[in-house]
Amino acid sequence: MREMHLLGSILNDLSDGIVVLDSQGRVAYYNPALAHILGAEVSDIVGQKVSNDSDIEGLRRLASLLGDDLHKAGQGYERHVEMEKPIHATLYIAVSPLLDQEGDWERLIVLRDRTEDWETIQERAGFLGTASRALRSPLESIRGYATLLMSHRALEPQVEDWVLRIREQSSRLIRFAEDLADLCAMDEKELPVQPHPISVEDLLSDVVNASRQVAQRREVSLEMHCPPDLPPLPLDQHLVRRALLNLIENAIYRSVRNGNILLRAEANLEELTITLADDGMPLPAETRAQVFGGSYRAHGERVQGPIDAGLGLYISRKLIEAHGGHLWMPEDESGQVRFRFILPLQSSSESGQIT
Repeated sequence: MREMHLLGSILNDLSDGIVVLDSQGRVAYYNPALAHILGAEVSDIVGQKVSNDSDIEGLRRLASLLGDDLHKAGQGYERHVEMEKPIHATLYIAVSPLLDQEGDWERLIVLRDRTEDWETIQERAGFLGTASRALRSPLESIRGYATLLMSHRALEPQVEDWVLRIREQSSRLIRFAEDLADLCAMDEKELPVQPHPISVEDLLSDVVNASRQVAQRREVSLEMHCPPDLPPLPLDQHLVRRALLNLIENAIYRSVRNGNILLRAEANLEELTITLADDGMPLPAETRAQVFGGSYRAHGERVQGPIDAGLGLYISRKLIEAHGGHLWMPEDESGQVRFRFILPLQSSSESGQIT
């Protein structure tokens, strides 16, 4: 009894709205914060069914927030939803299935007001998007002048090497600025996907050729294997190219001297599979789960300097997923590091936007 009283006190003091629904969708428990979260009176609702037809406004609002998921017993999920009435708010909703003593599914629902957090995120995304666009113009100028200097044959070898490094690093910074802009657009769901039928072989050849000079400077070989009879795919060439460039750059900067990077494409009747393998520093299992998190940073004796790989890998996964595909790191007993993604042979991006 003491433990139950303590648990009840904790739940009653929470600022999150808590509600438990039985297997029939009726309220079995709720805490006082639920009324504040929903902006409606919810007294005496125990035993009442959550429904859009309810006479109680709070239950109608809860039914509206849960939507079609209201009738999906035994399934848990987390998501953000927008509530317009009584005031605009961004709510985080987490639903966890629970088995009661009779073996029926109940649901524990947590509602949290994330309006201020969400507005802060949007303001930060807007600032980063503006900053990344502002950075691109001077970086383009630096790269342009470096390219112009490279055209002069009278440069001393040491100076030519410096200018080449300036051009390479300015290109990396431009791509980094583009990644930041895309990341902000993804957060705001404003990055359009515009698929057109393209040649897979031409796309892979393009990204390999674009990366070859940097690979040669770091004494890394780049190879590509692609069947010539692969059919054209409906892809956004610019976005998929960006995803591949990020993956290849990550492989180049983490490879050993005289290392090898292989980009391989395969296809069946339903999907295209592209695998990127390198013989750089192996990654332990616990690290593999972090590389797509957006903040992964690799260090090691065999890595030539620290690599901020997380943003590029995070962006790459998002771009691949926008086309209905999936990017992951498969297990590899040979010690190689592999990135693999699958794209359907028919475009599954119905919305035309990254979400």
